[in-house]
Amino acid sequence: MTSANPESEYADTEPRRDIHIDRELYELFTNLQSSEESPLYEAENHDLFMFAVGYGRRHSEPQPTESEEHAFFGRSQLSDTQRSVLEAVAVSQEETVHVLRDQRRVYELAEQFANAGIDKLHQRVFEMDGDPLSELTLEVKEAYETGTKQ
Repeated sequence: MTSANPESEYADTEPRRDIHIDRELYELFTNLQSSEESPLYEAENHDLFMFAVGYGRRHSEPQPTESEEHAFFGRSQLSDTQRSVLEAVAVSQEETVHVLRDQRRVYELAEQFANAGIDKLHQRVFEMDGDPLSELTLEVKEAYETGTKQ
């Protein structure tokens, strides 16, 4: 934050109706949902998106959309808990609660983390040795244990 008043950096905005992903990454999302080898086989779009956001937040930096955007699902499909998680991600990334005024920014950050996370998640599931479900489960467990010790 460079401004003396960080609140002024965020406009009062409403989020878009739909959650968007990079069109060039859409196939990675659908591969994870359609392959029986994937631990995310038949996952709902909003659940896969949330996993990609979390994976991107843990393993990468936000990745802005580089090609045309693709509306992945309606924002109304997110639960209250999922919306709260996305807001927490935005607050953590921006290091201020004032970002919550700018709901469009909150969801843009989530979309950017999903863009970053989906590629890494796809690689984890399809390009590494081992059982993807077991490996992801261990990774989530370790992240949880590390986070609760801080």
